[in-house]
Amino acid sequence: MSYTVGPKLGDARAGWAAGRWGATGALWTGGLGAAVGIAALAVALPSVIAYDSRTDRHAAAVRFQRDAELSPSSATTDPVDSAVCPSPCGILWPEPPLLVERLPGPQDAGP
Repeated sequence: MSYTVGPKLGDARAGWAAGRWGATGALWTGGLGAAVGIAALAVALPSVIAYDSRTDRHAAAVRFQRDAELSPSSATTDPVDSAVCPSPCGILWPEPPLLVERLPGPQDAGP
């Protein structure tokens, strides 16, 4: 819904502001509106501001899995630094389930 309504509301706001204050006013109201919206989201969702991919367990597991796929010989059993991850981290992270089967492509065509 937002991808269909958002642009239309933005166009309506810009048209209204341009009719009232001209093109410069439309630009200023759009910029101020964006800044106020970002500030409101930062206040409403502090966990987004505090997110750190270096200490997030899921991000560390994904990073570990990618590293293991790229270089299997350098994979360790601890995906997170021990300073970040307390005790139960010395496990191998399970591989995520395959959610979508790979569709055949041109590379699969026979001679």
